[in-house]
Amino acid sequence: MSLRGEVVGINTMIFSRTGGNEGIGFAIPSSLARKIYDQLSTGEHRVVRGYLGVNVNDLEPSLAEALSVDPTTKGAVIADLAGESSPAAKAGLQPGDVVTALGGREVVSAQDLTMRVADVAPGTSIRVDYLRNGQANSVDVTVGERPANPGFDEGEQSRSDKGNQQSRQRLGIQIDDVTPQLAEQLKLRIPSGAVIMQLDPSGAAARSGLQRGDVVHRFGRTQIESAADLTAAVQSAASAREIVLQIERNGRLAFVTIKLD
Repeated sequence: MSLRGEVVGINTMIFSRTGGNEGIGFAIPSSLARKIYDQLSTGEHRVVRGYLGVNVNDLEPSLAEALSVDPTTKGAVIADLAGESSPAAKAGLQPGDVVTALGGREVVSAQDLTMRVADVAPGTSIRVDYLRNGQANSVDVTVGERPANPGFDEGEQSRSDKGNQQSRQRLGIQIDDVTPQLAEQLKLRIPSGAVIMQLDPSGAAARSGLQRGDVVHRFGRTQIESAADLTAAVQSAASAREIVLQIERNGRLAFVTIKLD
């Protein structure tokens, strides 16, 4: 409450060393709570959120370089789309696109984009400004309604343990080609690449969150079609201190930045 009795936030939890009411409180802003209240008190008495059907990452400098974008650019990188029927996919957006503005307002981070899309009423057409291969573009997207479970298909992990020396030494991984059988087993959306079979727990890849069964599709700006492609890319980046990979895990695409020793 403010000194004038105005609601400025609604308490949600408290961090307390004693278990009492002394500590650090956390609250939902009243502006957000008001929107939820308005939805619950009218219409179908339920909360409705806008939905583009994208999985996004913050635009870090290393990721910007890999996507041919000025590293000072602010925005959110589309790492994945929730199927061909998602609003973003229907509008022609693709993984690797960098969203820089929504409805004419600058997008500064992945969280910024997510929160603002959620506030857009489903069925609304809104302009999305984005960069693709360094070129500025814009498209009108009809925002959908966020489903109850907006997830992606689940997959299974490979159990082979083949690998190669270069990837093992630099990244701490052993890799193999993605075969048609493996692509079917993992239910890959992109049926090619280099699959991670084993990881060194103390290696650079493991420290960055990569897992066995992840499939590498891109190394920086280089498309990876096989384990040999990844080996060659690792060799060509011998002096790099940081690299960006696009991976697929459980049917989802994501960008991962790996810091090398």
